This record gives sequence, C-alpha cells and structure tokens, in this order.
Amino acid sequence: MPQDNGLDEAMSVERKAAEMSFNKAKEQLKRGRHEDAIEHAREALREDPSYLDVRRWLGQLYEEMDELPRASREYQEVIQTNSDDEEAWEGLRRVDEDAAERLERLHDIAPDPFVAQRQRAVDDDMFAAIGEDEEEEEEEEEEYEETEADAVSEAAEREAEEVAEEIEAEAEPATAPPTEQVPWASEQDYEFRQRLMARPGISGMVESFADMAADYDAWETALVGCAHLDKARHAKVHELVEELAEFFGVELPEMFIAPERRMTPAIISGDPVMVAITTGMLSALSEAGLRFAIGRLIAHLVLEDIMYQHLAIAILQRSPTSTTDCEEAMGDLLVRTAVGWDVGVSREEMNLTRKIAHAWQLRAVLSADRGGLLACRDVQEACLAIAQGTARDSDKAAEIPLEDFIAGYRDQDPGQLAAIDQKEDPLRSGPYAAYRILMLRWWAARDQYRQLSGT
Repeated sequence: MPQDNGLDEAMSVERKAAEMSFNKAKEQLKRGRHEDAIEHAREALREDPSYLDVRRWLGQLYEEMDELPRASREYQEVIQTNSDDEEAWEGLRRVDEDAAERLERLHDIAPDPFVAQRQRAVDDDMFAAIGEDEEEEEEEEEEYEETEADAVSEAAEREAEEVAEEIEAEAEPATAPPTEQVPWASEQDYEFRQRLMARPGISGMVESFADMAADYDAWETALVGCAHLDKARHAKVHELVEELAEFFGVELPEMFIAPERRMTPAIISGDPVMVAITTGMLSALSEAGLRFAIGRLIAHLVLEDIMYQHLAIAILQRSPTSTTDCEEAMGDLLVRTAVGWDVGVSREEMNLTRKIAHAWQLRAVLSADRGGLLACRDVQEACLAIAQGTARDSDKAAEIPLEDFIAGYRDQDPGQLAAIDQKEDPLRSGPYAAYRILMLRWWAARDQYRQLSGT
C-alpha cells in the first residue's frame, strides 16, 4: 500500500510542493532553527505565491522574533490579496498601527491601472524580428522600421496622450522640468518626476531622505548579507563597472555582491552610491546580458533618479515574492524614515499619488533600458536579459529562450502589456517585460539611438 504523505490528491502540483516546504519550515522552527524555517517558508511561497497560510505564519514568526517591519510586510501582503482576512488585520494592527490605518483607508479602492487599456490587437509581426539571426535582421530592418516600429510608436503616443488627459483632470500642473535632461530618457520621464514632486506630503519625505543622505551607516543596513565585490575573484565584472562608469561619465559606485539566486539588483544611496548585484545575475546572464544589466543600473546614476526611486518604493510598498533580502531591508529603511509623510493626505489624494509614482516608475524602467542598450549595443541580448529578469531565480532565468518568452504575449495589445497593476514590480512583470522589449526594439530602430551609439 502506498504511504500516505498527508497531501490531498486534489491539490495542485504547486500547492503540494509548497505544502511540503511549509512542513519543513515548521519542523525547522521546532528545532529552533529560525533562519532555516524562514528559508523553507520562502521556498513554499516561491512554489505557490497564493498560499496565504504561509504568509500569516511568517508574519507571526517575525512578530515573535521582534522583527516588526518584516511582520508588517507579510500581514500587508495577505491583506492585499484578501482584504477580509481578519487574522492578518489583527496582526498588522499589533505590529504596525500606521500601516493598518493606511490600508483601512485604501483597501476598498478598486484596482485602477494608470495606463489605459485599449482594444487594438497587436499584429504578429510586431515580435517577428526578435530571435532572427543578424543577417535576416539586416535584410528586414527597413521593413521593420516602417511597420512594426511605427505601430509600437503609435501605441506609445496614444498611451501618453491618455495618461496626460487623466493627470490634467485630477492633478495640479507639473513644475518646470530641469533644463539639463538626459537625451535618451523615455518620453514623459521628467514630466512625471515633476508631477510626483508636486504631490501632497512628498516634500516632507524628500526632506527625510535628504537628512539621511550622508548617513552611510543607515544606508549600509540595507546591505543584508552583501559583500564587497572582490576585484580578484570578479575581475571582469569590476573592469566592466569601471568601463561603464567612465563611458557614462559618472562617479564609480561602490559595488557589492548579494548571495541571492534572484535576478533583481538594488541601488542604495550613500556617498558613493552603493549597488548590489546578485550571484544569480552573474550565473544566468551572458557577458552581453550582464553588460546590459549593469549598464541600466549605472544609467540610473546618469538619470539622477535615485531619490525618485526611493519615493516610489516608500509610496507603493510592494512586496514581491521573489524580493531579495537587500530590497526588503532597503524598503523597511525607507518606510521607517518616511513614516508619517501621508498624515492628513486624503484617500483620493493618496490614490492619485500612488498612480503617479507607479506611472513614473514604468517610464523610468524604459529610460534605464535605453541606457543599458547604449552600454551593450546588442538588442537581442538586451531583450533576453529583460526576459530573464522576470524569472524567480537564476536556474529558471538560464532556461528562458527569448522566442518562447515572447510567444506568450504575441497576440496582446501593447497597452494591455503596459497596464500592470500598481502592486506589480515592473522589473519582474512578464507582460511589462514584453512591453519593454517592444519599446526597446522600437527605440533601437530610431535615428536617436543610431546617433548616440554610432551605429
């Protein structure tokens, strides 16, 4: 007779795997191995992100460990998925009254993606040039420029018009943009920065971050488990960073390695700015892919948008399942530093602020992608790196064929791909990655890219 493993046959494969990891987490906790218990619980969530029992359990564990910011994150994640979960609400009120009050004001707001949905279907040929060899690309370049690229441009222009109309109707005008703008920044990047800065409560948050700007010790707390980039062990990476910093004309950032299989790096303030890349990036990305990934990181320094990135993190308070320890620690630091910024801000004003922060971040991602392409000059590898960045770990990333990735989005309208929810991280979102690929190929076919890249 087969052994009864205690798992319901009706469970999905993902839930069964998650249940096994969850049981391991409970067993490790009984033995007093808290870190191992947390890692197994995280693995359960990687297998099945919808398994809310695990998040509640983690929230309670963090609460017992007196790690209240992390407990708050877990309870908030449960509530974001199920706003009627009373156990999570009670836990959040215990560990973070401010967050509970904020969510009580916001949890009944229906999802309202900032980017408008449209009905026009994408022609299959919009992705056609992706995955072909260089000779075929050269032969069809002219046709691509006149059809697919123009179609993407048209979609982007319509989206920009609709976004502007909504903002003009609801928000105060933007202040004048800075005179010195990076020429390759995405359309509306600077406009939405200014609109974000004009929102109620933001100036106070900026002051709080500015007061901490020179406090290297405070920023260093976000470097959980990170080590300085070893020049001897990672000589090529160090040389690449030096080369790209010189190429973009910025101060060399202080580089760290995070022992994570994740694919998402982190930029942290400080003097100099600290950048943490993951071991997962080093193992999964090709040489050209890593050049793109590091290039887009340094592009943020050129764009001078780190303050805005921190504002978006504190405002949106996302907690993706595949978050790194570094990202989580930095998020906790920013939220603690900015606490109270939203006091007196109405629900309607807060909702619009979140929309603007999300809309700006979507455009900032496109700006950085362009910088990354200027760094690597390889459209195919840049697009592959974008797709790989959506994987939950380096093993999954290494297995992603670009053609298979884009096949899942071939029939979707660019507007639908771009209209991701505010809870979604644009760097991890599959649909938004497909949109980024379209937009990067469009820009690579423009005269501006040819002039800047010398191609």
